[in-house]
Amino acid sequence: MKIGPMSIAVETLHSVQQLRGVVALQQQSNHEHPSEVWRLSHLLDIHQSGGLILGTPCSSMNQQLQGTLVDLVAEVDGYPARRTVVWAVDLAGRNRGIGSMLRMYERIHLQREGVDLVYWDIDPLSSVDLHLALNKLGGIATAYSCEAPDELDSSLAMSIPADRFRIEWWIDSPRVIDRIDHGHAPPHQSIGLHEMVVLTKTATLSSGVRGLLACTPGDSSEYLLIEVPEDLDV
Repeated sequence: MKIGPMSIAVETLHSVQQLRGVVALQQQSNHEHPSEVWRLSHLLDIHQSGGLILGTPCSSMNQQLQGTLVDLVAEVDGYPARRTVVWAVDLAGRNRGIGSMLRMYERIHLQREGVDLVYWDIDPLSSVDLHLALNKLGGIATAYSCEAPDELDSSLAMSIPADRFRIEWWIDSPRVIDRIDHGHAPPHQSIGLHEMVVLTKTATLSSGVRGLLACTPGDSSEYLLIEVPEDLDV
């Protein structure tokens, strides 16, 4: 299927060879955290249990993937949902809309299945991922986990703690329809910084790293501004 102005091809992946491509792309994206890679056996189980595995093949004939997305069948308080456990784009293919196109295809697929909720966890300091999830897709942050262990690491003693936002994407909500179907920008992008309450105060430390100096407690204002790194991976 080709969707979007860039005609990015998105396919539902089934074969062992295709799933090997999903593993390879994860290994490239998560080379510093190999325990976070979903292996071939995991992916086969996901496929056979009704999960969704998507990929955007390269235009060349080398069978590589530019992007991939993997959803587990899930529930939230008894409500049918999908949980995204892999959402990755090849380094050379980033900033071309591939991540968004994977979500667009996922939305169409789930609408056909009658499922309207997808959720996933995200690093609260990853500005690129947050912008895509909250501003472009219209997702909402519903929970914050402190020092969540790496769920795929077989040894909790070796796991790396990390904070995470829980993102819920209600694919047919007015908020999402307004962003995706009508192409409207989120309302906070049209107001000035002077209308926002800044919760965090940061400065460049002597080490050269920008650090947190102070944090204002919760405020009742409609718009709050929190500073996060522009690019956490640099």
